[in-house]
Amino acid sequence: MNDSGSLVGFGILAVGIVLSRILSERAFRKLDDEMKIAVMNEFSGMRIWNIVPMLALVIILFAGKALYAKNELIVFSLFLMALIAYFLIMHRVIRAKLLNAHAPEAYIRSTLVARWISYLTMLLMLGTIMGTHLF
Repeated sequence: MNDSGSLVGFGILAVGIVLSRILSERAFRKLDDEMKIAVMNEFSGMRIWNIVPMLALVIILFAGKALYAKNELIVFSLFLMALIAYFLIMHRVIRAKLLNAHAPEAYIRSTLVARWISYLTMLLMLGTIMGTHLF
């Protein structure tokens, strides 16, 4: 495997995470204290369960690679499709929770943009790593 692809991929992810966090924190700071509490309360039960689908996807990826080693490209493609579906579902869930908390539209937009920056950089990281591995 080409280690430079991995380094580039992780570099892309690191930049995306930092940029996403900056956007999220700036948007959060603009909320009044009451709205901050409402938003935090809306997401309090979700934090623990957010990792479960991601962990399941990773387990399925490794199981698929082990069972279908000759078809790694197909396994990886299916994994990416499932990951994108997860991102789309999370987008809807997060938007619904923010609307339920009566968050301002500007905050909702900033939060969702920040999430998509993380999502897209994660996809770019996976693409660079798997691209160097598969091709």
